[in-house]
Amino acid sequence: IKLAVPSPIETTLDPKAGATIPLAAKIERLAGFRADVTVSVTGLPPGVTAANVAVKADQTDFQIELKVPANFATNEITGIKITATGPPDPLSGNVPVKSSDVEVKIKLNKPNR
Repeated sequence: IKLAVPSPIETTLDPKAGATIPLAAKIERLAGFRADVTVSVTGLPPGVTAANVAVKADQTDFQIELKVPANFATNEITGIKITATGPPDPLSGNVPVKSSDVEVKIKLNKPNR
């Protein structure tokens, strides 16, 4: 499995509502692998959330929403990693399928006044 995720991502952090960042990406299944996969996010700082996403076997595009609270103190988030995992593949000796981690960097801008 191979992931293509844009980085860096730039968005505005609203001082009252925070930010919801839609992270649109693609998954490429390699070597004949055709199963559903789960895309997960790790390395989120405290307060920042994202739910895992299931990508069906016939899909390549997916979106994960990162939610940043209004009181988030820094203007940059680093160390976020996106990973896709799938069930063991019988074509490769029932080895669990996993992508390489893809690192994402987010820049949070203050709103113009």
